[in-house]
Amino acid sequence: MELIFSHIEHLSTTAYPGRPCSVVHTHGCPLTCIYCTAEDTGAGRAETQKLVELFEEGKELIDAVAIAGCEPLKQEASLELAAQLKEKGFDIKIHTTGYYPDVLEKVVDEGIADLVEIEIKAPLDTERYAMVTGKEDAAEMVFQSLEVLSSSQVPCRITATLAPPVFSHEDLPELVHALACYGLGDLKLRNYTGGDVKDPWVMHSYVEAPSQQRRCSMLHREVIG
Repeated sequence: MELIFSHIEHLSTTAYPGRPCSVVHTHGCPLTCIYCTAEDTGAGRAETQKLVELFEEGKELIDAVAIAGCEPLKQEASLELAAQLKEKGFDIKIHTTGYYPDVLEKVVDEGIADLVEIEIKAPLDTERYAMVTGKEDAAEMVFQSLEVLSSSQVPCRITATLAPPVFSHEDLPELVHALACYGLGDLKLRNYTGGDVKDPWVMHSYVEAPSQQRRCSMLHREVIG
């Protein structure tokens, strides 16, 4: 099966917690987040088996692969790649927006991921989430994905990118509470650092990034420890 991807990182020290890994950034996403900086401008194509062979060449040094986006669960080939890599002894992380809970359930049921990471794009409010992502049902899909993970044995963590005023430090207590309702507490915060902002009303928040990052770090220590 052919996978469409934006690019491949042969070595990342941040994508997989606590270990080096390779990263496949798949092409395409159903969301149109107003502050998105994902590199989705070009597309390569390769058979999944060819990609497995590529990663096997460096397996003595790197035995983990993160399959990320844009949104990997948009493509069936992402699941095939994960399954093939698992058969070769790689540990697999799936990074998703949570927009495809049915596909995520398949990932969990088939045991093809050792870690799942969901990226929260906005406060978990239906109207605000739709405003940020361009999808009316995006928040509901995330809730369903959180339910899938809460009832599984697959380790998971949540990431959130703060982009004031769309998604700010003040929104975090509600997010932490919502995650706690699903029994999920591994939250990683990142700060929006600019780029190709799609909506000018977010632009002024860029100057707040350094101080906001310090606030994020403080809350991160409070929440995660």
